Amino acid sequence: MTTKPARLSHVVLHSTNPSGLMQWYCNVLGGEMVFDSPFFSFMTYDEEHHRVAAMLSAADASTKTPGTGLMHLAFGFDTAGDLLDHYLRLRTDTVTPATAVHHGPTISFYYKDPEGNVLEFFVDTMPPADATAFLTGPLYAKNPVGYEIDPDDMVAARADGRSEAEIMAFDSDREVDVMAVLSKQMELLS
Repeated sequence: MTTKPARLSHVVLHSTNPSGLMQWYCNVLGGEMVFDSPFFSFMTYDEEHHRVAAMLSAADASTKTPGTGLMHLAFGFDTAGDLLDHYLRLRTDTVTPATAVHHGPTISFYYKDPEGNVLEFFVDTMPPADATAFLTGPLYAKNPVGYEIDPDDMVAARADGRSEAEIMAFDSDREVDVMAVLSKQMELLS
């Protein structure tokens, strides 16, 4: 049986001015800013914790023009089990994530298509209202990028009988070099 995403969730754009771009999207979509920083910003217009996001993009050295446009498409799964089944199916086809990250409100596996476009497959780790509270709270302000994870560790934890809640638990005490993680994620996904 093929496991499919439950929904298309959000769009992330490269931008030379993430905050300004998200203010524009708030205006045209009638939404509100959920998180705003010099490096990335995102907004929502419904119960989802974010629908449109923008990441700071460096200038393209070859053309001296800013790198703007689509950063990634995100597809959500209803359960961690569905996300892991999808991961295992893709791994069988030798399609593996460029990186996997626990962001707090989501666990996300990022893949590149043959032309370099990025797809995020994720599962929410908490209800939307809790995710919005997390994104506007002190834990996210301290670490807005999350930390890298190994999908195979999640597969092993499931095989060992650990619950979805245990598999999806966010380690808020984990020490993270936010700038190093962000730089690595941006390099892998550019």
